Amino acid sequence: MASGYLYWFFFPRATELPFNRGSLPQGYIISTVEDMSHYLIAQMNGGRYEDVQVLSPVGIGEMHRPATATWKSGTSYGMGWEIGPIAGIPAIWHEGSIFNYHANMVLIPSNGSGFVLLENIYSGPDEARLNQIAEGIALLLTGKDPPPIASTRRLKLAYGILLLIFFVQLWVVVRTARQLTSRHSRPQTILGISMLLLTILLSLSWGLLIVLGIPRLFGMPLITTVVRVPDFGYVLLTCAFLAFSTSILKGFVGLASFFQYHTSE
Repeated sequence: MASGYLYWFFFPRATELPFNRGSLPQGYIISTVEDMSHYLIAQMNGGRYEDVQVLSPVGIGEMHRPATATWKSGTSYGMGWEIGPIAGIPAIWHEGSIFNYHANMVLIPSNGSGFVLLENIYSGPDEARLNQIAEGIALLLTGKDPPPIASTRRLKLAYGILLLIFFVQLWVVVRTARQLTSRHSRPQTILGISMLLLTILLSLSWGLLIVLGIPRLFGMPLITTVVRVPDFGYVLLTCAFLAFSTSILKGFVGLASFFQYHTSE
């Protein structure tokens, strides 16, 4: 099998992940481009490949019949196939991913062509660019030029903001640890104590947002996010650890300030 890759901060890295038997109904089918092309030929040839009739023409037509609308504009779902445009071209297609592989199957009925694209890399936040390769092939097969490569500017900005948050949190943890060992830097005024409580509240909220909110946002457990998007996931986990660490350290600073105040009296 081809080695699978995941992106680490926009650089591909070979990744070995366990075979997930629980995902067999929706992925982990091991095949080749040649075998998959035989499958597509049967799909476009009324269910026949060479001298073997796999499925009747009526059965193939039923598979390709739009049955229910999807969230994608102008696209419906049949039996394992999506029926809708690819880069503006009417097509019957399917795309899918597992953690370090990605695949596209596309049939273009208007000119009787089709293709399968197997990629040994995956990027959850940048999946649209992986699909753009299939869009470019579809355009070439219909005599059109592929679009320019999509920009990663927004994704890089999101990663930059996350890393900035990480370094700010790291600085807060170091500063709080120094406060804990220095009697002179502990808050003694009402304003100082209020800022201390606010920092504890913000840190706890940020940590809980990562642990509880991110899984709801992505629709998957946090550990799955770490496996699927390791660079983003590990930074998030570290941010959660720093957030809870900040809350605990700030709590000790508050207790130390309390005892220091009563001792001085």
